[in-house]
Amino acid sequence: MRDLEENIQTNVELESSDVEDSVQRSTNIRSKDYCLNKISSKDPYMLGNAEYFKREPRWRNKQRVLILSTRGINFRHRHLMEDLKKLLPHHKAEPKWEKKQPFSEIIEVSELRSCNNIIFLEARRHEELYMWMSKCPDGPCAKFQILNIHTLGELRLPGNNLLGSRPFLSFDSSFDIGQDDDSVNSPPQHLRIPLKLLKEMFIQIFGTPRYHPRSKPFHDHVINFSVLDGKIWFRHYQISPETEYDHNIADKQVLTEIGPRFVLEPILIMDKSFSGQVIYKNPDYKSPTVIRNLLKARMGSVYARRVEMKRRRVEYERNLTDEIEEKLQSGGLNNEFNEKILSKLRQDHISDFDKN
Repeated sequence: MRDLEENIQTNVELESSDVEDSVQRSTNIRSKDYCLNKISSKDPYMLGNAEYFKREPRWRNKQRVLILSTRGINFRHRHLMEDLKKLLPHHKAEPKWEKKQPFSEIIEVSELRSCNNIIFLEARRHEELYMWMSKCPDGPCAKFQILNIHTLGELRLPGNNLLGSRPFLSFDSSFDIGQDDDSVNSPPQHLRIPLKLLKEMFIQIFGTPRYHPRSKPFHDHVINFSVLDGKIWFRHYQISPETEYDHNIADKQVLTEIGPRFVLEPILIMDKSFSGQVIYKNPDYKSPTVIRNLLKARMGSVYARRVEMKRRRVEYERNLTDEIEEKLQSGGLNNEFNEKILSKLRQDHISDFDKN
């Protein structure tokens, strides 16, 4: 009897242990399925805890650019401003600036919009366009004249990039030469443009900050700045593969121009924003008004020279006519021949006066 009770108790314990094992097994399967689903949806390669993948996702370099223009810009200048806005996803736009308002008030507007960079396009005579680049509020500030403007809609180049992607900024070797460089090919001290300062301004204005809310986290285009003939040439290219199979091969990427393109001629650089001491002033710069006056003076000198030549010709013919008349009266020449010459000269003389 005792042996039977022990056997029954043993069987009950075995059955209970089997039930517990099956319950534990089903629980483990459910938890494993849940973990697999969680891993496959959020971290399929289980790299979330890898140290070499950890990065700072916050927006640290908070550069913002205020872009605005004066009234009086033409359609080409307006299209250029819109192209610049497309290149700079970290910009903030502002309505057109009245010409009567002082430039110092732009600093207050930029502070209200939380911007620390300014691109201000100043139009004159509906033809000339000047660009002010300034660091707000303490400066420095640079003024350029924009030449040879070609907008995106005008060029229709084959290149294209994703809107909001971050650009590579490319500078030629001239931007690394300081003002204290005494090499053989360097220009004199008073003619040297502070290119290192301009390079830093271009980086902070045209470089899209990392993790900016409006930016895309990759690079697919290049903005190039080159110096030639004392001017800064702006070009914009797309990074594209040679063929459709070369997307992941770095050595088989080519540059395709997108636009816009323009040329910046430095005029002056000041140590504060829209004011302050002049750091650099271009001695070779001539304003469009001065160039127009020189052309008008040259054209006026050509006209004055032509009038003077006509006056001398008329005076010469008068003197010649008087001389021939004197000889005719003295009888020193053949009368028939002299009459022919005199009539011809008188006709030429009268025709000259008729033209005048």
